[in-house]
Amino acid sequence: EVAEEGAQFTSIRVTASTQIFNDPAKPGQVVPLRVGEQHPAITVTLPDGSTTTIGAGQGKRTALTYIYTSCPLREFCPAIMERLQELQPLVADSDARILAVTIDPTNDTLKVLSEYGKVYKADGKTLNLARSTADDLTTLTTLAGMTLRSQNNQIVHKKRLLVLSETGHLMDRYDDTYWPAQRVAQQLKEGQPLGSTG
Repeated sequence: EVAEEGAQFTSIRVTASTQIFNDPAKPGQVVPLRVGEQHPAITVTLPDGSTTTIGAGQGKRTALTYIYTSCPLREFCPAIMERLQELQPLVADSDARILAVTIDPTNDTLKVLSEYGKVYKADGKTLNLARSTADDLTTLTTLAGMTLRSQNNQIVHKKRLLVLSETGHLMDRYDDTYWPAQRVAQQLKEGQPLGSTG
């Protein structure tokens, strides 16, 4: 109710509920990375069964994002993968890598990820898909500033692309699929420019 002396809530009604997988505001959990901060080392598994490290000690500049293979929304995961497909040849002559980690490790098996990668011409060297444990996924997505929710048999999530230095420090973060491919390629190849994400 709004009156001359101010406004107040008089009645609140719950219209829907969702399951929250992770919540950046929850006490005791990690918070999103800021530019210049180091991502902790987390091991993920690639479709061929080998493992690789994200974060401290990763050794390669990395573009990191999150998808799931059964995503039904064309403007989300498929759009993210198409942008990665565009980025792949721009950094193929460097030591940089592009990783898309599934946010649905229960259903996205290594075989499923392998087949999905083929659809988007992931070469397995520059562009690869990966799978983490459920616990590590919570840390990974929270560091990216994402909250995952299950709603109507879909995973509701935000779009993120993190650019990490070879030491795992955050160089930049993009919060949509409209990031400039040439700029991201330059960051991955030259280590600059740094973003201003706070």
